[in-house]
Amino acid sequence: SYPTRLRGLANELLRMIGGNLAPTLAWNPVTFSLTIWFGAALLLNVRKGRALFFWLTLSTALIIGYSNKVYGAGYAERYIMFLLPIAFAAMGLAVEDAWHSLRSLRARIEPRGYRIAFAAIGLSAVAILIALPPSALDEYYRRQVAAGRSNQAYLRWAETAATYSRSGYRVLIDRRLDRIQTVGHGSSFGSALDYLLRMRQIDPVFAEPQDLAGALQAAPEVKAILLLDPQAFETLRGNFLLCPLETKSNRVLAVYSGSGGNCSPP
Repeated sequence: SYPTRLRGLANELLRMIGGNLAPTLAWNPVTFSLTIWFGAALLLNVRKGRALFFWLTLSTALIIGYSNKVYGAGYAERYIMFLLPIAFAAMGLAVEDAWHSLRSLRARIEPRGYRIAFAAIGLSAVAILIALPPSALDEYYRRQVAAGRSNQAYLRWAETAATYSRSGYRVLIDRRLDRIQTVGHGSSFGSALDYLLRMRQIDPVFAEPQDLAGALQAAPEVKAILLLDPQAFETLRGNFLLCPLETKSNRVLAVYSGSGGNCSPP
């Protein structure tokens, strides 16, 4: 419904402003503080005669909330990404207004105390702004690695394939693995591995399991490292000596050393 979309848009915008890289809005002191800052900045700019920030944000929410149904971390952020510079400009102008208001207190504060207080406020603000992005990014990396969503497996498989390729092995990949989504939005396991291999000057061969079997049958002397769907691995292992190197729930990395080969590493 339209109210649900508006709520999703608001959550997404506040998550982005707060530097929260979690898939959904998670309220923490940082996100809460920046949300208050953003809301106060919009109102303060309206009060100062700079209502453009408020109207741009509101009109965008009303229009995009009507047309867009998807919100969340990832590619969906692009629909409202242009609001970030608008939001940050409004927040920056609010800080400038607050700074000028504080400077008006100068006549009431003893000069030395004034300088110390303002230096402490300025240094604290700079330290917080510097520390926020790296801390949010570090939290995001830790969460993704703990959930198993990293490129470590891809890099490991690519390096293993490169090692065998340098020893004369062909790199054969089950085409069905190209249908396994990695992070969604069109990215697949097969395409990700293809990029990594080509960066290492390796041209992998993608084929259906029956075509892979035909290639091995037609050239018994060929040596190959194969990345297969588990079902395809079980099928091919019935006719060829395949030595599994690593097994996952949806893929198997195996070596074929020819009709008279064995499972010894190259």
